[in-house]
Amino acid sequence: MIRLLISSVGIKAASAVLELVIQLLITRTIGVTGYGNYSFYVNAIEIAYWLLFSGLVKCNTFYLADNGVSIARFKRKYYCRYMLPVLAVFCVLSIVSRQWMYLLSAGALVLYFFAFDQSSEFLARGRGMTFLAGEYLVGRVVFILLLSVFLALRLEQLGWLLFLYGLQYGVVLLWFRLHRKKIALPNRREEPVSLGKLWQYQQSDMAYGLIGQAPVILQYLFVGAYETGFVGIVIVVKKLVNFISGPTAKIFLPEFSRLYRQNKVEEIRRFFRTIIQIQMLFVSAVAVTLLGFSELVLRLFSPELLDQAPLFRMVAAGFLLVASLGPGAGLMQMTGQEKLENRMRWGTIALMFLIWFVMRGNRFFALYGLCAQAIAEGVFKYFLVCRWFKKAPISIFQYCLLWLPAAAVCLTVRLLNLGDSFPALVLSCGACIALTGGILLIRRDVRLRVRAALRKWRGEGKRK
Repeated sequence: MIRLLISSVGIKAASAVLELVIQLLITRTIGVTGYGNYSFYVNAIEIAYWLLFSGLVKCNTFYLADNGVSIARFKRKYYCRYMLPVLAVFCVLSIVSRQWMYLLSAGALVLYFFAFDQSSEFLARGRGMTFLAGEYLVGRVVFILLLSVFLALRLEQLGWLLFLYGLQYGVVLLWFRLHRKKIALPNRREEPVSLGKLWQYQQSDMAYGLIGQAPVILQYLFVGAYETGFVGIVIVVKKLVNFISGPTAKIFLPEFSRLYRQNKVEEIRRFFRTIIQIQMLFVSAVAVTLLGFSELVLRLFSPELLDQAPLFRMVAAGFLLVASLGPGAGLMQMTGQEKLENRMRWGTIALMFLIWFVMRGNRFFALYGLCAQAIAEGVFKYFLVCRWFKKAPISIFQYCLLWLPAAAVCLTVRLLNLGDSFPALVLSCGACIALTGGILLIRRDVRLRVRAALRKWRGEGKRK
């Protein structure tokens, strides 16, 4: 498990770089306003997935953690009786209204869903490396290569960009199909799926979609494409932060489910603490990049955005705080607390809508609401996790100590006016990771886990 976790760190770092390259290619070619138009359709595709279909993907993670179980029969019914009719109605409406961009978006949505459906099954079946490479690398590499060709040929219209967006998930789906034999096992027991659990997962993801995609859509509808482009760039920053927490949390979700069924709460708490500690290695480096070198980051996208640097830093700090608190939502969903997790998330969404209403006169109203919601949800869920464990997974002193390198490096960068230097950025991130790693290795339990993982790694290497 530790070996897979370490591998996920490298893969997700590469994935984050690829995502930023895609963002830069589009923004620098068609501008912030053009990227705003593209962001609107991409977020519409993703919010449709979260509102309508993503609950089944969570069911994969929960039920298929037991390798002898299958839910294939239920999934066939789901596709035929629910998913296909919904998509058919949407396609007919798109054709009748002659909205061809919506039709293209529907095709991308189908590929998006099936790619994540397959991804979650590989993860639940214990094929973590195949899952990581497929979900985080393969599609993005193909997207960048084809995007570079299309932009060189001046095929930069919105339709072509959406075509490539959907195609990357078609490539991901093909990747999982080619590796299907790795999880093929005859005579698996067919497990009945609880519609109540499916609805709880779907309800949770509906909230997730409103949080993640609604701000971009509302900015586009009520303000304009330029503001949407800036919000889209900030959402990319949020995705960058999620690349730190997302893959790590996903790897542990099946393990949380198994340990919960075995009533091993203390072992779950140790895993949760390990996730926080390893994530902080990279949260601190990203914090240095986004807070210490915010002007450099924004200039990479477009010089138009430099005036928004203070707002950018504020929102980035909120997202980084949430990422440092560990996968509270995933833990609650895999330990029978999905109803409580849903209530908490909907409560913070109500807060977000309230802030949107109060600040509706501000052209970046969506960002303020999004930041407040993220912080409220992260803090409340961490509190609930602590209550479930009956103690904090990591002490306040250790948590603050892990943030100390990032704070010290950011302060040094600001005092020495190094915020526009790329070499200083690289050195600062390296120093921050080294200092945070040193603080972690002070703890005896961390040293023992690292030694055990290295011994296991060497042993597996010799057997090969």
